[in-house]
Amino acid sequence: MQTVTFDQALDIFGTLPEHQQDSLLEIMQQRRAEAKRSSVQMTLEEDTSHEAWREEVRLAGIEAQEALARGELKAMSVAEIMRAAT
Repeated sequence: MQTVTFDQALDIFGTLPEHQQDSLLEIMQQRRAEAKRSSVQMTLEEDTSHEAWREEVRLAGIEAQEALARGELKAMSVAEIMRAAT
């Protein structure tokens, strides 16, 4: 496939018969719409995964608070946790 500049592409486009120009424009519009849909879908998937992660963290926090209230966990500072881990 040959690479051309934007101006060269416009010159080539101008040499095409009108029906081919119309067809090419339609194809370009369809591809652009597909690219936008794909981009929106990816954004939605990323947002959904972030929301799911946030919900998991929230639920884990609730579970930890409940376990602490039942006396199953000991409240510790970060420094205490680090010391206990080593």
